[in-house]
Amino acid sequence: MSLEEFDGIIIQNLREEKIVDESITRLADFTPEVLYSTVIRCIKAIQQVPNLPFPNSLPRAMGQRTNVCSGVVKLIKEDLQYPGNLTYDQLLYTTNINETRNLLKFLVEQFPEPEITKETTEVSFADRLNDIIKVELKSVLKEPWSASAQRNIHLTRVSTFTTNPLRSAYFPGGLGKNQTLEKFVRVHLPFITEQPTAKPNIPPSILEHNLQNFAKEKEREKEFGQLDPSINVSEYRRKKKADLTKRMGETLRLAVVESGGSESGSFNMSLADVLTSMESTNKVKRGGKFQLDASLKDSKANVNAPKIVKQEEDEQAIAEKRRKEIEELDELIKSTEESLDRTEHEIDSFGDTIRQLESGINAENQKQEELKKRYLNEKQAYDLLPDAEQNIKKLRSRSAANAQKLIDLANQWESVRVPLIEDLRQAREMIVNKKDDGRTKIEKIRDMMKQRREIIEEIDSKNDKYTALLNHYKTLPSSVNRGFYTRRILDILKNVKRQKAEIDKVLIDTRNLMKEIALNGDSLRRTFSVTSDLMYADAKKDAVLKSAYKDLVAMDKSFQRLVGVLEETGATKNGVLELKVKIEQNEGRITKLNRERIAEDLDNIKKENAKLAKQLKESQ
Repeated sequence: MSLEEFDGIIIQNLREEKIVDESITRLADFTPEVLYSTVIRCIKAIQQVPNLPFPNSLPRAMGQRTNVCSGVVKLIKEDLQYPGNLTYDQLLYTTNINETRNLLKFLVEQFPEPEITKETTEVSFADRLNDIIKVELKSVLKEPWSASAQRNIHLTRVSTFTTNPLRSAYFPGGLGKNQTLEKFVRVHLPFITEQPTAKPNIPPSILEHNLQNFAKEKEREKEFGQLDPSINVSEYRRKKKADLTKRMGETLRLAVVESGGSESGSFNMSLADVLTSMESTNKVKRGGKFQLDASLKDSKANVNAPKIVKQEEDEQAIAEKRRKEIEELDELIKSTEESLDRTEHEIDSFGDTIRQLESGINAENQKQEELKKRYLNEKQAYDLLPDAEQNIKKLRSRSAANAQKLIDLANQWESVRVPLIEDLRQAREMIVNKKDDGRTKIEKIRDMMKQRREIIEEIDSKNDKYTALLNHYKTLPSSVNRGFYTRRILDILKNVKRQKAEIDKVLIDTRNLMKEIALNGDSLRRTFSVTSDLMYADAKKDAVLKSAYKDLVAMDKSFQRLVGVLEETGATKNGVLELKVKIEQNEGRITKLNRERIAEDLDNIKKENAKLAKQLKESQ
């Protein structure tokens, strides 16, 4: 969608709300007066108020216009929460068309939705009832759940909860599979509310029971989720049950073997046979008092009887029997391990086969999608063949329209790109200028640091001179006529004051001259900016003015360079004078230093000569 079409949609929405008339066809038609009245009407339509504390049109006085536009902008930002950057000058001048578009777009989006009346749509009773139910359910879902008996009760006592194990009706495989279990549930199983030992334990017991069932179901889902998708769940359950039964049987057989009540053939017994044998050995006979007394006497007799059978057994036979049982167990373990290895190998091979099949299926699905797309394209082409000439004309017209749309978009992009490039160039120039200013400031700082060091050195030298003169003054005789020196000092002070007054006059003249230069420079800059704006606005229409504008810009740059050269020349002259003064100071300082060095060297030579003379005397 182009910007012109988007602007047309905004203007159409404003016309539907009777805010603008038919004379407004594009955003360029929004003058400051039209834009202000449009914004006021939009705010009235959004807030649905007849009047606002602002006039409906812009006043004539400029101060009143500024105040009114500032108030409207503040109202849009604070009450309507406008997210963009809006200032009063946008309403007062309408210079930026993009900001105008964003403002009108925001105001159009804030329009209230039209109310659905009975004349426009007829809503049935069932639809209204469904809407009421939806609203009520949404409000209920937003509220936190609480027991109905305790919603309006303030809890003043906190107690601990105790749970009891519960048993609920559960029919594995569904109803009709186990008649005995169903009869037990119907006749003997108490209600779930009667199973806890106390009434306060009913809610926590039920919650704990449901939580256990939920946890078991989640564990089961997790276990089934880790399985291969190709394995059937019912088959997995059957195998798991058989493995569990087998492990239980082996455990019971080992227990029987350890107790000594089993033979070697008992390893081939099933779990049912083992349980039957255990029931037959541990079965308690029910009867009267006489039967219980008889069984008690028999048990005592058996305890007191000598263990003749165990003593007569041969130890070698027992060892041989145990060895055979161990060998049978070892063979059973080996066969089980081999079967497990084979099963794992088969599982791995099945997994590889499944992965290969999945990759083949994915490849076939991709081929199918490609063939389907190709079929649809060819079918569409075959459908267009009967009316080929007409379809070709339509295609050409569409391609021409698309080409024209691309050209329009390119033109629009060019209109947008040119100001962006200009802004980019200006920003780059500003950055370069800032860098140059930074470099000049750094150089000035370095010069100031050098001057500071030089001033410190000069102060030190003057202090040395002062101490030397003070010492010389102390050495002078007190009988000297001081009047002559006093008059000379007074004359020197008068000359210094006169020179200071002249220096102050020069400084005042220099400051006034700098102020005049600054004022003239500011006025020139303002004049140049106004002139350049006027000539730039007219240069778009006239080629002569365009060349004149270019000459004006070049002239301004030339004068700026000339001013810079003059400033550099003045700075250079000042630097030359400062260097001359420094050279004179350094020359005086060097001569003084040379004299001091010569004096020190002379003292050292004298000391060395004295030492040599002393050594000669000692040697003689």
